[in-house]
Amino acid sequence: MDGDITVEETSSFLVCQNKQGQQENKEDLEGLRYIRKINKRVEFLCDQCDYVATQSNHLKRHKESKYNGVRYPCDQCEYWATRSSDLKKHKESKHEGVRYPCGQCEYLATRSSDL
Repeated sequence: MDGDITVEETSSFLVCQNKQGQQENKEDLEGLRYIRKINKRVEFLCDQCDYVATQSNHLKRHKESKYNGVRYPCDQCEYWATRSSDLKKHKESKHEGVRYPCGQCEYLATRSSDL
């Protein structure tokens, strides 16, 4: 949902129109408290807490992990992740020994974002 977007709410789903005039039906967004548009930025608000997302899939992921109990178990230990990407990073660092070397010293990070 980049660029100029208009959002119109209908009785069963949201219709988003991007700047190319293409429409997308967002049926999976039912149950949203509301959507607000501020300075050409669309925000999706959680109907159960103060969480605000800039993308509908981020709100969906938030609700799945926080309120629907979606968890991803590690098959090698007792770890449970709320995101599949976090489970993948866990397995790489804890069970596969993946390390990311620093280019300026001998440090080895378990995540590239830690460099």
